[in-house]
Amino acid sequence: MPSIMGDLIGHIVNALAVIGVACLVWFAVRAAWRRLKPAQDASAAIVAAQMRQHIEDQAKRRQAAIEAAVAGDNPADDLADLGNERRGE
Repeated sequence: MPSIMGDLIGHIVNALAVIGVACLVWFAVRAAWRRLKPAQDASAAIVAAQMRQHIEDQAKRRQAAIEAAVAGDNPADDLADLGNERRGE
């Protein structure tokens, strides 16, 4: 019985060693791949800046439309029309 337990413990230790070595190899390959991967260009930053600019322009247009509606003769109807346009009606 003790030899069976010793063999079982030996197999478990060997399995854990194999798993540990596999993890080390995986981390080394991952680190090397990240180093070899080309650096990303600035296109993501350009797209983000364009999106920000578009959102700001859209907000300014909406704000101007709201101010024009409030300054009109019938603000309630003008604001209702703006709301209907935004919903697509």
